Amino acid sequence: ISIKVRLAWSTVAQMGLMLMECALGLYEVALLHLVSHSCYKAHAFLLSGEAVNSYLRKKFVQPQRPLLIHWLLASVCVGAVALIMGAFGWAPAMISPWILVAIASIFLLASHFSAGSKFISLQAVIVAFFGFLAYGAFSFGLGKLVLQAPTDFSHIADAWVSGLFIALFCSYLLLQNATQSGKTRAWFIALNAGFYLDEWATRFTLRVWPMTLPSFETKHLNRDKISFNKNFSPSAIIKE
Repeated sequence: ISIKVRLAWSTVAQMGLMLMECALGLYEVALLHLVSHSCYKAHAFLLSGEAVNSYLRKKFVQPQRPLLIHWLLASVCVGAVALIMGAFGWAPAMISPWILVAIASIFLLASHFSAGSKFISLQAVIVAFFGFLAYGAFSFGLGKLVLQAPTDFSHIADAWVSGLFIALFCSYLLLQNATQSGKTRAWFIALNAGFYLDEWATRFTLRVWPMTLPSFETKHLNRDKISFNKNFSPSAIIKE
C-alpha cells in the first residue's frame, strides 16, 4: 500500500522466519539471517526515497515475466548445483533451509533467464552457485560461535517446514501466472488479509476475556451536577 508498510511488513516476515529457525534449532542460520536482513533493510531504507520514481518507471515498462521454460531451466541449474555439492559430501542435516535457498536461487535465475541476455544469464548462474557456497560456509562458521542444535532434531518438523516453503513457491507462481482466475483473486484477498487471523484472535480473546466499555454518560458526565432535560446542550458537556 505504501513504502512504510512495505518496509515494516518485510521485517515482520523475516522475524517470523528467524523464530522458526530458532525453533528448529538452527541458531547459526538465524544469526546469519539476522545479519543478512540487516544489510537488506539498510539498503531498502536508503533506497526508499527512490521508490516513487521506480514505481513510475515500472508503469511505462512492462516487466518480462519468466516462462515455463525459464522456470524449468532454473530448476535444472539449481538441482545440478545441489548434486555437485552432494557429490563432495556436503549433505545438510536439515533440508528446509537449503530448500529456501534453492527457491530463492530459482527465482533469481528465472528472472534473469527471461531477460534474454546470455551474459546476464551466465552471471546469474555464477551468483546462484556462489550463493550456495557462501550460505554453507557462513552457516558452518557461525555454527562454531553459537549454541549447537540438538542432535535429536525432529525430521517431522523439517519436512513440515519444507512443505510450507514449497507451497509458498507454488502459491506465488499461481498468483503471478493465473491472475484472471476467480479462485486466484479470492486466494490473493485471503493472503493479503492474513487469512483474517487477527479478527479470529480478537473474537476468541473477547469471548474468553469479555470487556465492557463504560457508557458515554458514566465516562464524561457528572450526574450530580448535570440534569438531563430538554434544554441539554453539548456545551455543558465540554464545560463540565
